[in-house]
Amino acid sequence: MNSGKNHYSKYMRKQNKQSVQNSYTNNQLDAHKVSLIAGKLERSELKHYLKALKKEERGKNVYVATARLLAAGDQKALRDLFPEKNVIIQVDPRLVGGIRILNNDVVYEKNIAQLLSDMSLYLGN
Repeated sequence: MNSGKNHYSKYMRKQNKQSVQNSYTNNQLDAHKVSLIAGKLERSELKHYLKALKKEERGKNVYVATARLLAAGDQKALRDLFPEKNVIIQVDPRLVGGIRILNNDVVYEKNIAQLLSDMSLYLGN
């Protein structure tokens, strides 16, 4: 009986992967297609579909936050670092002279506010 459960799970994963692939038009997430697919799924299937869709989006995009708007040349340099991905650049003034890059589940962050906080913890204040 356990093998039947595994077979069903493999089938559902394959269907889920196909649904995620069908959610895109020209390598861009298509909200209309997502709505159509989501409307046909049961609640438990929807949960797995949305989780897989979110994972797919994280893989396609790199999110960059900077303290101020970057010059066009700097934006191009960032996009050149990730040629196969869609680089989304946002301004986050809380970074105080820094940058945060989120690529899949990996976060790279350097900023003055974090440095000062780390120093304060190190010094015991």
